[in-house]
Amino acid sequence: LVSILYGGLAAPLLAVLIGQISSILHSLLAIIVLASKGTSEDKHGPAEQFTGLSATSMLTILASYALCGSLLFSLVFLWDITDSLYFVFSTLSTVGFGDIVPEDSLIFLMLGGYILIGLSVYSLWQESVVANIELQLEEMSSRLESHKLEADRRNIKEHSQ
Repeated sequence: LVSILYGGLAAPLLAVLIGQISSILHSLLAIIVLASKGTSEDKHGPAEQFTGLSATSMLTILASYALCGSLLFSLVFLWDITDSLYFVFSTLSTVGFGDIVPEDSLIFLMLGGYILIGLSVYSLWQESVVANIELQLEEMSSRLESHKLEADRRNIKEHSQ
């Protein structure tokens, strides 16, 4: 009963924490991207709106983060790099099979920040993929609508002649 209550309280709080970290990371990425473009209100008028990085860019950031973490975990826990990669990718993707776990739980808890940030990066990648899918669906829907309107116009012309 206690475990169920703990899970019912801890899971939503963790989701809120990951959401907050994702929001901070999104803001940091916006600052970095806009600073690298050299935009400022003085030179170019109002600063442009940052809509987010592409899914490919976010996947590159996620993979780089996971590879660096894999190297870290392989050094800290003396794992093979393949075991470390497997652990990091299964943990960051929230699958977490549990077949490979660190023996020293204290060090693992101290590396929890890495995992929380990784979950946030994974969340940002998922958001970029969903945004890309939504954009493509909107484009397909507008094309279908324009084809339908064109077909209706042709039908009206044919019936009026």
